[in-house]
Amino acid sequence: MPTSKEEARREEGTVRYVGWRGSQETTIQLKAYTNKILAKTVDFARLLNYLNATFGEGAWEIDLIRGVYCIVAPRKLSKDEIAQCRGE
Repeated sequence: MPTSKEEARREEGTVRYVGWRGSQETTIQLKAYTNKILAKTVDFARLLNYLNATFGEGAWEIDLIRGVYCIVAPRKLSKDEIAQCRGE
């Protein structure tokens, strides 16, 4: 979690999407935010279901790096949203 506005700006970025519209290639810059969640604090299946329901399939990415889920999504997840993914 960023501790300063500067770190928050560094975590915010853009994702380049290249697709086809008819016979022309289309490139779109999408806002993307990295959410970092300690893996042992959430249920993976609940997290995937929540991400699909909230952002839609293919609108986010997830990687597991050293016990931390790094989620690239259109916006930051709130603490309440993360709490919904806990396996309690």
